[in-house]
Amino acid sequence: MGYAKGLRRPSAEAVVVARLHDGLFRSAEDLALRVPLLNRKELTLLARVGALNKLDGIEHRRDALWQVERAGKLEGPLLRQNSAWLTALVDSAMELRSHYFH
Repeated sequence: MGYAKGLRRPSAEAVVVARLHDGLFRSAEDLALRVPLLNRKELTLLARVGALNKLDGIEHRRDALWQVERAGKLEGPLLRQNSAWLTALVDSAMELRSHYFH
């Protein structure tokens, strides 16, 4: 994750923890759902640097950018806000982070 300049450290660590805890990401939307700390700018950055190229349905960066755009629509996970759920998820991620990154 160090090669993605502009990706916040907590976001990068949350991606690693989610990957270790729940396995491979299936799509950009799956990534956005499982790592709510990632904002749209960071998802777009990951798509642009090719970090999403191994996800299902992505053969090229433009496919990744399209999936990120789709995930950010009004019905997409990036715009769904439930602060209690998000707070609990962040707390869980931080607990896992302390386990994996001591």
